[in-house]
Amino acid sequence: MTERNEKCPCGSGKKYKQCFLAVNSTCKDFIETKNLNFINDHPSRNKKVFQFFTQAIEDINTAFRKDDKNRDIVASRVQMVTIFTFIDIMASYWFEYLGKTGTQQERFLGWFSKYCLTTDNKEYKDNTEMKKITAPRAYSFRNSMVHFFGLSGFEEDKYMLLATNDRPEIEVEELKKRLKKKSRAVVITKSEEWHRLITSGAMLMLEEMQNDIDKSQTDEATAYAHVHGIDRIFQKTQKEGAVKIPANEVKEGVPFK
Repeated sequence: MTERNEKCPCGSGKKYKQCFLAVNSTCKDFIETKNLNFINDHPSRNKKVFQFFTQAIEDINTAFRKDDKNRDIVASRVQMVTIFTFIDIMASYWFEYLGKTGTQQERFLGWFSKYCLTTDNKEYKDNTEMKKITAPRAYSFRNSMVHFFGLSGFEEDKYMLLATNDRPEIEVEELKKRLKKKSRAVVITKSEEWHRLITSGAMLMLEEMQNDIDKSQTDEATAYAHVHGIDRIFQKTQKEGAVKIPANEVKEGVPFK
């Protein structure tokens, strides 16, 4: 092992402490070691990132549990707040994966358009009412629900309304007809429909990331982009994400890292 005051093995002529051990070192040996460690750590980071997304999906599913009489335990508006929070999470980490910056609104619109408003998303493809929703309309609805107003107006005097999940479809259609007679165009959806739409969108995103992993085996550019994208997500989850710490990993006297 090289001592601090010995010459650095890289051949720079500098002392080891002033070369390899220096802050922001440009030592070629240091860079090679750093890159090797970065690559070696990728499988662990990749696993933790996918676990993070899986846990987020499992958590949102709990908002849609039923009681023994098949009634929602959580109110529809709270379910929608949970849904839009989930979209914000997925959109934020998706932008991080791509190495892009953007406002919260830009991230929301971009992710929702790509993974939810697409025929690749079977919940969108098979739902006539959902096809009336644009990304800006969804964002307007998000702002309304997150702030608990419950009614979202948008262009051309159209409104988005939320029906409870147990509301019979025949009643929903009757409501549309009554509002139409009053010249109030509406889009009426249920939180369960949004739940299926956004979880399907999340799976599309994860499948796309998995495809990048498969492509990485033969494409160096894809491998580079994926490894660094996963690292950016991992670093963000560690600094900003609500990472779940399993009870068996919490040991008395051991500080969190």
